[in-house]
Amino acid sequence: MAFKAGKALADGHIDIARAERYHSLADALFTNPDLRFPNLDRVLPLPPAKLPPWDGKPESLINAAKALRPSSRGTRGAAGGASPAREGTLPS
Repeated sequence: MAFKAGKALADGHIDIARAERYHSLADALFTNPDLRFPNLDRVLPLPPAKLPPWDGKPESLINAAKALRPSSRGTRGAAGGASPAREGTLPS
């Protein structure tokens, strides 16, 4: 991928940590082009934002970027329902 070999644009350096995350997500999308990452901005914010901690496992990054899903208890209406649970979160 060009992220690692590209020109140093942000702060005069190539962001290897960000490149590794983009590469993991690109691999997942190549395998399954129907994947959606509505939480992408939380796990891989645009520069110059700092990156959150990551354990280096592609699965944890992909799961954290995926959609919210209902909790195992299910959801009820807005009057008193359970809130949705995250499908995946990045380890601290």
